[in-house]
Amino acid sequence: MLRLPASALQLAGMIPASGPTWYEALQGVIGVVQFSDRDRDVRGLRKAGVWGEF
Repeated sequence: MLRLPASALQLAGMIPASGPTWYEALQGVIGVVQFSDRDRDVRGLRKAGVWGEF
């Protein structure tokens, strides 16, 4: 969840970048994918329960 705001701040130049621009952008995209995957898992868990099928 923190990867996207950190990448945005690094691309904006507000905090020092740890790599090239393409790397910072990729880190932001990875953060979005990880968050959406976790969100999907949590919604499935709430719907089906711990031992249910997704």
